[in-house]
Amino acid sequence: MLSHYYTLQHMAAFLSKTVEGATIAGIYSQDRNQLCIHCEGENSGTIIISCEPSFNYICSRRGASRAKKNSVDIFPSLTGGPIRRIVCNENDRIIHFFLEDGMRMDVALFGPKANIFLFRNETLDDAFLRKRELLAGEKRSPYKLVAGDTARIQDAQAFVTRFRTLGSGLTIQHALRSLLPQLGITLTAEVFHRCGVTAASSAEMLIDRDLERLFDTAHKIMVLAQEELHPFIYYDGENNPTCFSLIPLQSCEQYRAETYADINEGIQRFVSRKLRSASFLKGQESLLSRLEKAETRLEHTINRIETELQESSRADEYERLGKILMAHLPVLSKGMKSFTYENEVIALEPAMSPVQNAERYFVRAKKSKIARGEQRERLVDVQRQHAQVVSLLDEAAEIQTSEMIVQFQSSREKELAQFGFTATGAGKELPPFRIFTVDGGFQVLAGKSSENNDLLTLKHAKPDDLWFHARGSSGSHVVLKMKSATGQPSKKAIQQAASIAAYYSKMKNASMIPVAMTEKKYVRKPKGVPAGTVVIEREKVLFVEAELPSDT
Repeated sequence: MLSHYYTLQHMAAFLSKTVEGATIAGIYSQDRNQLCIHCEGENSGTIIISCEPSFNYICSRRGASRAKKNSVDIFPSLTGGPIRRIVCNENDRIIHFFLEDGMRMDVALFGPKANIFLFRNETLDDAFLRKRELLAGEKRSPYKLVAGDTARIQDAQAFVTRFRTLGSGLTIQHALRSLLPQLGITLTAEVFHRCGVTAASSAEMLIDRDLERLFDTAHKIMVLAQEELHPFIYYDGENNPTCFSLIPLQSCEQYRAETYADINEGIQRFVSRKLRSASFLKGQESLLSRLEKAETRLEHTINRIETELQESSRADEYERLGKILMAHLPVLSKGMKSFTYENEVIALEPAMSPVQNAERYFVRAKKSKIARGEQRERLVDVQRQHAQVVSLLDEAAEIQTSEMIVQFQSSREKELAQFGFTATGAGKELPPFRIFTVDGGFQVLAGKSSENNDLLTLKHAKPDDLWFHARGSSGSHVVLKMKSATGQPSKKAIQQAASIAAYYSKMKNASMIPVAMTEKKYVRKPKGVPAGTVVIEREKVLFVEAELPSDT
């Protein structure tokens, strides 16, 4: 409900009170699909707008926290100008920021189509997302405002009449949302809960009295949502926010609820908790996924060893053949390629004497016995590792907070290290770089500055490590550590490392970014060149998007 029509009405009113008349000190983006507007005035602060497809919201926070790196200026022509007026559109989920010189910035929170548009005298002048596509057209408004006819349904009789004209085949949910789109998903569900109606039922099943009751309930809820109330957050579990609402929800009475002083504080808290919860779930999912892969790999190894052990050992066979040759030395001679005994052909080495051929079979018998013993020992070791992984999986599945993940990784550091997990125990000194884990458990390091890039490439990278850098742009040196996990890195791991290099480059906001890749042994630093400057050979160019791996 963060981008609900009534939520945006309340947020527009809040922003009108707090930042109208303020000066825009800067507009920038430092996170994917997120815009920040830093305002200076009586109530200095930053307006945060998220156009993330599944997580639209707008809120304000005090002060400014622009990152020194990896942030990009947006709509630079607006910097230094005032915010004249802020209003919510009467018919749709759009907040209008009226500026000076005929400029207007529209925040349109339409889910996957969310965007921020800049108009000059009603002509589209710029856009936050999909700018090239939008400006290539006729530069008209990219959305069509819905006429307010549905908002004028003021009584139950008019509602019933309109309901009956919708035609057959609709569910009650579709019919109600068609007639009263202002309700949105959360409040529509609340209407059905209070009326005891099943949303998926056919609309034709309701009699007029049921429809009148449905409208009366919906109307009361909409009136309540428009009033100045303290917003609610409902939690499914201790810290997992499941729903944000402008009104108390009877349908969520089984959940723990918190209420806040104003709309902005409520949205801030919900967003913070939701992001923290999402981060925990992502971290736990990554942990479980990697342990499950380790479990599967060990199970395959166990099956392979058991299959090999089940096959009859050739040690006894080699020893038997050696004894046959020793018993028939008088009839054997050097140069023979084989010897037939009781219809059995025994292979011989022509360059060896009869005694040497017999000895060769005895040696092979001995090696076979040793190998069989080693396989048994290896089976015991692999079975032990498998039992450890199963134990770790059971423990990891019970983790409920991000703090518990850290504690788990610290307390089980030695066991996790066996399966390619990077040690992150408390007090352990880590390299002074950005550290990531990519597909297969491989560690990737990224430099933080020109001097730090030199330290990474010249001191910490090994000759066979893979080295990455955005081609034709300044940015971080990135190194994939080849010995940080077992086997060879997959194509996905290499692509992820290249994407990290693209992310920490000046070309971060381009759609596809060329990244040079080579082995570190082909990277050298000539004398006298500036910090961070190197010369590379035998490069391969990958085209990737700028993003960080999901399990970091």
